[in-house]
Amino acid sequence: MDPETPSAREPAETPSATEPVVRPRPPRERHLPAHLTDYEVQLPPNLRPEAPPADSASQRPSRPSRHVSRSTSSGTVSSTSSRSHRSVQRKSPRHGLSDLQAAMLEERVKILDLEELQQQIEEDAIVDKECERLDAQAREAQYRQEQATKARELLAKQSSLAVDALSEMKSQAKCISTKAATMYQTDMARSTKKDQQSTKDHFLNACPKFKILTTEQIVQWISNEKRC
Repeated sequence: MDPETPSAREPAETPSATEPVVRPRPPRERHLPAHLTDYEVQLPPNLRPEAPPADSASQRPSRPSRHVSRSTSSGTVSSTSSRSHRSVQRKSPRHGLSDLQAAMLEERVKILDLEELQQQIEEDAIVDKECERLDAQAREAQYRQEQATKARELLAKQSSLAVDALSEMKSQAKCISTKAATMYQTDMARSTKKDQQSTKDHFLNACPKFKILTTEQIVQWISNEKRC
């Protein structure tokens, strides 16, 4: 029989029941998403592929068939599919903490940050109120100082006006006093002259002999009479 005929060839090995069925590798498992790079994938012990026995390699032909190669790769595909769906553990960056502990720790950090922010806001509000109070006091003090300055200026102006008015009143009083003195002296002079004339008329009427006397003689006679 010719060895090149199909009957002379070795019959192709059929897949055993223990070998996994050949499945194409999904594109998602070939190229994992970027957000899964932080995950560490492990296989449970019951799904880890077992190493083939040493004598099985010697029983297989030197040129393995395409079916055998695909069967071998299908074990890897199946194990990859199983590990991507069953045992996925996240590689925690916080010294081996679990997902729950890491989440709780992150939540606690956020709460502390929020409390610190609220405290800072409250402190800023207190500082703002204190600054507003100090500004109000400064404005009040400035307003009072301006009012005091205006009052002093008004008082100084009033004092100056009072001094000027007093000086004017003194001048007017002096002028009035001078006029009054002049008028008094004038009145006194008029009164004296009038009295002398009335006395002369009285003596002339009482004594007819006085009519022949002069005024100087009459005054001299009156003086002599007063001495007596």
